[in-house]
Amino acid sequence: MRFSLYSLVLLFSTSLSAQTLKLSLPQAIDLALENNITLKNQYLSRIANKLDLQLAEDEFAVQYNAGAQSRYNSSYNEQRYDSVQNTLSTGASWRNQYGGQMSLSLNQNKYQAEQQADQYQNSIGLSYSQPLLKGAGKKAATANLTQARQQEVLNQLSMRRNLSSLISRVIFSYRNLLLAQQSLKIVELSLARANEKASNNRALLAAGRISNSVLVESLTDQANQKLSFQRSQYQYERSKLDFLQLLRLDKQADARLELDADLTTVEPELNLVELLHLAFANRPDYQQAKIDLELAKLDLYQAKDQADWRLDLDMSYNKLVSGERFEHYSGLDQGDYQVALKLEIPIDDMSSDNRVYKAQISLYQSANQLKELERNIELDVAEQKKKIEMSWQELLLSEQYLTYTQLQLETEQEKVQSGLSSNFQLVSYQNQLVSAQRDYLSAKINYLNLLTELDNLVGQDITKWQVDLSRSQNANIKQIRDYKIAD
Repeated sequence: MRFSLYSLVLLFSTSLSAQTLKLSLPQAIDLALENNITLKNQYLSRIANKLDLQLAEDEFAVQYNAGAQSRYNSSYNEQRYDSVQNTLSTGASWRNQYGGQMSLSLNQNKYQAEQQADQYQNSIGLSYSQPLLKGAGKKAATANLTQARQQEVLNQLSMRRNLSSLISRVIFSYRNLLLAQQSLKIVELSLARANEKASNNRALLAAGRISNSVLVESLTDQANQKLSFQRSQYQYERSKLDFLQLLRLDKQADARLELDADLTTVEPELNLVELLHLAFANRPDYQQAKIDLELAKLDLYQAKDQADWRLDLDMSYNKLVSGERFEHYSGLDQGDYQVALKLEIPIDDMSSDNRVYKAQISLYQSANQLKELERNIELDVAEQKKKIEMSWQELLLSEQYLTYTQLQLETEQEKVQSGLSSNFQLVSYQNQLVSAQRDYLSAKINYLNLLTELDNLVGQDITKWQVDLSRSQNANIKQIRDYKIAD
């Protein structure tokens, strides 16, 4: 984020005291990203996602275990006989990235009985199992880890999509409010002119300088301007409430908003090849589709691997000795060794074949979806480029029309002063100017919105608005301790 939360709170605490909210577009985006409940919940989900990834990463770490047991026995055979058996155990296991599984166990038993010396029985065990067909190899052994890492990337991309969507909504809502605000000002000025004109005509009629029909014309225009003002005011209040709700500032619905937006427009210089390159490199949904295809390939590999024969090499060593401590053991060559080859051949296993067929179908579907998405991106970006270029031409024409309308009104005012035209005609040109002003403003907002849509289409809105992704990428369990429920 470009602004710290503290600075934003300070900004609003100062402005709220005067019941005025001063907001630039970047500030509005930051507030929305900070306050949006959906994003807050997704940040919490990201913490859970990180835990899932950490669990998958620990699959090949050494796992330790320890245990203890104390058992009291009391038996009767002509007399009562009591004994106590204490057992201590510890062990470790480790799975390598080629499917092998190794485990080590150490156990010590201490046996205490009445009128007998303490007896010790210790054991050591070491085993290793290596698959040679099903589950063998690095790709098969690390498939779960690969899926977990890819899922983490998918979660990050999902977060980017939600951020992009929210940014676009805020921008459109901000500009929609700005349009309503500026339109209200235009109509307000027009109403002021109509009120002044009606007031002057009443005075002129009382002085006998104009006819009653001229006054009726001005009163008709005044009523029309009042209606337009009322509608524009409602549209502004509706747009303001929608905007404040999006930022979760709707408690300040009665406050006055001061929007500081840059409405500067420049002629577009758009290169379709560069735009498509940006889209394929940055769009989250396209990156997600590519990962889905890779995961489908991995699913097919796993399905074929599970349908394979099982051939495992098992080796183990065990030694059981008496003695209080392990260093009293004699040589390892006196222990028990075992080496075994285990073969399992599936016969008429329809379930495995079914999994392979389904995985193959899913792979084809993922490939088709990726191709279709590529095609849609190419069409959408090309279409958006045309819309922007056309909108620019409309903006130029609306600006030209506004200029001519202003000149026309000035000319008509000179005619009225010279007695060569009527007030009715002047009012008509004034209303035409108001319409031209609003059309020009709408054309400018529409052009800027199309550029925003293009940013979203090519996936560069997050970069453009300098959104900080570290909170999502660095999510961890420690953040739960400091979490506060939103008001």
